Amino acid sequence: MKKILENIRNSDKRFIYPQMGGMGLMLTNYTTFEVYEDSEKQLEIAKLIEKNFPTDFTYTLDFGTIVQNTIGLKMKKPDRDFPSTIENRIKTIEDIEKIRNINVREDGLFPIYLESIRKIRKNIDKPHMVAIVGPTTLSGELAGLEYMLRSSIKDKNFFREIIDFTTKITKEFCIAAIESGADVVQISEPVMSIIRPSIYRNMVLNNLKEIMDEINKRAVSSLHVCGDTKKYMDMMIESGTEILSLDQIMDMEWVINYVPKDIFVAGNLDPVEIMRNGNYESVYKEASNLLEKMKGHKNYMMSFGCDCPIDTPIDNMLAVIDAVNNYK
Repeated sequence: MKKILENIRNSDKRFIYPQMGGMGLMLTNYTTFEVYEDSEKQLEIAKLIEKNFPTDFTYTLDFGTIVQNTIGLKMKKPDRDFPSTIENRIKTIEDIEKIRNINVREDGLFPIYLESIRKIRKNIDKPHMVAIVGPTTLSGELAGLEYMLRSSIKDKNFFREIIDFTTKITKEFCIAAIESGADVVQISEPVMSIIRPSIYRNMVLNNLKEIMDEINKRAVSSLHVCGDTKKYMDMMIESGTEILSLDQIMDMEWVINYVPKDIFVAGNLDPVEIMRNGNYESVYKEASNLLEKMKGHKNYMMSFGCDCPIDTPIDNMLAVIDAVNNYK
């Protein structure tokens, strides 16, 4: 599957890197968890996306809180939006020991997620992308973001243990996802941009490299970080990722000229102000302007600053697709 990036680089057309799996939910009457609990519904949504606004990849409805659900943390489960963790009870090394034996092939909703990947990959002949949160982001979900950040300074033993644990779980899921048919695996690590850079470099970066190295053995790796990541850019490059997905706040002209040419850059239309709140004409214009800024850069893919909200108008997605297809 390494040929994916080679084919993109050698193609005359622009490619769309998707972060909009949730939009397919609006084409059905299903609730979010009804889809998470049924691989056939995941496949149905992937087919609906392919029919209504096809991009260059297929994309499973993202379940970023799958570990939290598996270990039984209390969660907010809205019918038509992504779930969120409302309980953070992993506060000690002893707490980590109690959940250390999670099996990503057997426990919780992991098996259904993996079955969804297999079904989508079998039924839609396009590269398939999945996403899972990175080590600091997952650690913040388990322990509480403030507690995790504070421990990175005041309780380094706990911080080290929870980062190692979340790295292990993330890596195991990546392996299972690739074996199930995932061609591109995105590590979503938004907490990177709020943790002290020196701490991330000294205590987390090697863990992120471990994950990327594992992905790169058999699939394409991607790293998404929200926020202003300029002072983290060197670490993001050093992680070994093959695709960098960036927030709308970033200056893409600066990024594309800073990043080595062998790394692809994806981004960064604003998923709320442009994609959800705009209309066909305004989205088409913004997408066309971004494509013009990226002219001549074969390592660029059109994408969004983060997941498009579930209620993003379909016409606005079509505007992006039309802008890409019409760009010369």
